[in-house]
Amino acid sequence: MLLERWKTNAIAASPHDADTINDSLKPIANVMGPVEVRRVTVEAAKMVDAAIDSLDPGFLARVEAEGAAVRLNRALHREHHLQQVNGILAGGSAERPGRELR
Repeated sequence: MLLERWKTNAIAASPHDADTINDSLKPIANVMGPVEVRRVTVEAAKMVDAAIDSLDPGFLARVEAEGAAVRLNRALHREHHLQQVNGILAGGSAERPGRELR
């Protein structure tokens, strides 16, 4: 996890492209059932939240000051993905959402 690397190295942008990582996970998610995708997604979100919650306040302040490309508040990022899922469920696509199901 990026936060773990930052604890031992300088806080810097990740050399990995998030869109490429997300795109590479799509074929895996497509072969999993929706219940399993939901379980794995929620488990991963909880792990990230726990890692952020456990950060030392001084380190947290450094990440917020120096890690400009990283949002420790994951709500905005998750909202984007919820919109994509809602679009697919409403008969659209991840890129062109249909009506929202909330």
